[in-house]
Amino acid sequence: MKVLHIIPQMHIGGAQRMVLNLCREQADTDEVFLCTLFDQGKDVILLTHLPDSVRYFRLGKHSGFDWRMFWRLFRLIKKINPDVVHTHQRALLYAFPALAVLRLAAVHTFHAMALREEPICRIRNCYRWLFKAARIEAISVSNAVASSLLDLCAVHSMVISNGVSIPEKSERSETAGKMIKSLCQTIRTKVFINVGRLEPDKNQLMLIRVFNRLISEGRDVVLMLAGDEGSISGYREKCLAEAGPGIHFLGMINEIADYLAASDAFCLASLTEGLPVSLLEAMALGIVPICTPVGGIPEAICDGDYGFLSAGIDEESFYLAVLTFLEQDHSRIQEIRRNIIRRYTENYSIERCAGLYLESYRNAASENRGIPIELLVAGPELSQDCRNLGGAIVLQNDFYKFCRENRVRLKIFPTNRIKESGPLQLINFCLLVGSLLALLKKGQPVMACFARRGCMTAGPVFWIISRLKGSKMILRVFGGKFDTIFNDFGPLISWLMKVTILKSDLIFLETRRLANEISGQANVRWLPNSRSRVEGVKGFKEFRKKLVFFGHVREDKGVLDAIAAADILGCEYELDIFGPIHSRSITEKYFLKHNARYRGILNPNQCRDAMKKYDVLLLPTFFDEEGYPGVIIEGYSLGIPCITTFWMDIPEMVKDGISGILIRPGDVNGIVQAVKTIEADYDKFAAGAWEMFDKFDSQRVCSDMIRQIRELYN
Repeated sequence: MKVLHIIPQMHIGGAQRMVLNLCREQADTDEVFLCTLFDQGKDVILLTHLPDSVRYFRLGKHSGFDWRMFWRLFRLIKKINPDVVHTHQRALLYAFPALAVLRLAAVHTFHAMALREEPICRIRNCYRWLFKAARIEAISVSNAVASSLLDLCAVHSMVISNGVSIPEKSERSETAGKMIKSLCQTIRTKVFINVGRLEPDKNQLMLIRVFNRLISEGRDVVLMLAGDEGSISGYREKCLAEAGPGIHFLGMINEIADYLAASDAFCLASLTEGLPVSLLEAMALGIVPICTPVGGIPEAICDGDYGFLSAGIDEESFYLAVLTFLEQDHSRIQEIRRNIIRRYTENYSIERCAGLYLESYRNAASENRGIPIELLVAGPELSQDCRNLGGAIVLQNDFYKFCRENRVRLKIFPTNRIKESGPLQLINFCLLVGSLLALLKKGQPVMACFARRGCMTAGPVFWIISRLKGSKMILRVFGGKFDTIFNDFGPLISWLMKVTILKSDLIFLETRRLANEISGQANVRWLPNSRSRVEGVKGFKEFRKKLVFFGHVREDKGVLDAIAAADILGCEYELDIFGPIHSRSITEKYFLKHNARYRGILNPNQCRDAMKKYDVLLLPTFFDEEGYPGVIIEGYSLGIPCITTFWMDIPEMVKDGISGILIRPGDVNGIVQAVKTIEADYDKFAAGAWEMFDKFDSQRVCSDMIRQIRELYN
């Protein structure tokens, strides 16, 4: 999907950081463009973090009203011809004539309360008509913003909460830590930080007065204020004049994560807010927020559970809120930090936010979304025999379920009925081909879902049949070795694949590496492995030294390495093994000699219920055809980090040191050390695992696949 973001300028602010986060996240899967009305070079701080894949345009606006923007935006939008235009702040006023004339789908995000949006105050009586005439979908960043927009302009808006990625420390984080330490009087000094431009709406002057009072009472605290000078002349000078000892001005900080991570609490005394990005970044790091109850802040913070809210916006109320924080003991603060991380992961991750925006884009862009699709899908089907159950079957079953829930009509052609060996294999295959010819209607799209072996054997046959029937052919490839077909099986097989299945109308490949290697094909798309979201999962559990292995029990899945690591860790730790045994050297009696228990085979409905009881997933695999292991995604859906290997494409789906730990294949001591590392900082790894799941949520992945198939069908 082509997405064009338009914003007046990219100076450092909450809305601008939100746009940057969206561009970075959407660039992984979509074609993204960014346009600023004002001229800004790529040396602007936020633009230096813009991915190279995002094309950037600037239109040279001068201050005040500039009529040239109407024509320049019209030309730019017409040239790019995006699927959806996403406007921010005052950019909408210049963009809406082009959107109305070109009849393009568009969304506009309101980042602040309606009274703070300058154009609304001037033309609020026209706003309702404007959104209807230009077919623009209104989006608010919080329920409070949505209510203010409805009250002021009678415009209904969808709510998509701001999202942020977990801020990463820079190489200078140690220097920042030393600087902050030098500000502290003792090792028990509580460090508070405020992030935002110095201006009256952010109310730093009141914050300074609160901390002057606390310090004068002998409280061991320091306050740091990070942010550039605001637009109100003289406000910074007032703040500097009132600031006493223990209050420090850091100025504009590029790597704010270095300072947030070294702080005990995040303070925001604003008089008005939409949903502050700086607050969400602090929450992502587990920093306890202390805020005034304005705008969307109370939606993010429940007083006492996810931080502290003052009773009002006056000095006394905020003083009491800070005092309440200082009176909490260490265990209570740690509990609040865990709650904050959970709150962030469930509601404010950039993956979740981008996924919701993607859905809004589709709703805005898809004029033909009501046209039904009837697909003939050739792929594996769930059977009663769990011994041969693999990730591809579970993945395909989730796809069937999604289609049923979203009224996509399917005819399922179960390919796992074709026996892999035996004298009846050829006869069985011919019967299935005959059935396919009979089932496939003329012009009906056919979707073939195969692993590497199926691509070589059945793939060309399915492609030929689709062409005979005048049908569109969609190929979905499981696993990570599709490219070896062209290298390992000789020139004849390579030629056959290139003239048949590579000419499919759409090809979905499981890993980014595969999609990039075959990127010369315009019809190739990245479509990751996925799993359905688990409803009702709340919070992260304590580390209880329970380890688990799920998968086919065989040497190249690394099960022997996992067992050897459990022996070194000792009986204090538990390792349970689930899955069908596919090795003569590994029997149920084998486990009696080791610190591991074999738990048998589970059906798909039982797997995640069983996995909930464990802390860490072990998968030290070196399996030759590994793609994105579905069991890792299932662990992510429960907030369970993994220990796995630098093998094939696994590093694409595991953030080393965040959602899990990567080791070398066969490194038993590496597994042992990784278990100890995760145990020492389990909250962080659990949060990282939960955040990563959003990329592999089957609702998101299947929606994207169906959208692309629908576009092909129409």
